[in-house]
Amino acid sequence: MKKNILYTVSIVFLVVSIIGLTISCEPDSCKDIACGTNQVCYQGNCICQNGLEGDNCSVSSVERFIGAYDVNEYTYTGTTTSPFYTSEIMYGSRLDEVLLTNFANTGITLRANISTSTLTGKGTHITINDSNGALEVSGEGEYNENLNRIDIQCNIKQDFQNRTSQVTFIKL
Repeated sequence: MKKNILYTVSIVFLVVSIIGLTISCEPDSCKDIACGTNQVCYQGNCICQNGLEGDNCSVSSVERFIGAYDVNEYTYTGTTTSPFYTSEIMYGSRLDEVLLTNFANTGITLRANISTSTLTGKGTHITINDSNGALEVSGEGEYNENLNRIDIQCNIKQDFQNRTSQVTFIKL
């Protein structure tokens, strides 16, 4: 009886292992793809590297973000002492990076990355995952070109307090 159970378990393990190996052996869809200047291959397609867009991948994505903003923070959980303030978004040190000044009305500047949005095909997606002193922020959002605004859903840790917020930047 023990031999039959051990034999059955061994067969089941072998079959599951073979199925797992077969499923995980997908061919590299970018193996034979040669992309142009400032492009990378993603799932068999050439796309602009983060920070660039346009037909020739020669347009800076961060340009649309640069400027002065009025900011409104709507807090879902936790509390905020300054739901309205001003901020400026400036160039970062990398092609796909911007700096957000005075985040959460603290005077602190945070770094954010710009990437290509699956919704627009343009560099309109923004991701923040930075900490500086007593402020730590993680979240992401989109730049809406029609409204000239950025909506970011994020978690903010400030002075040992946590809150979940939607932070809306309205370009001046």
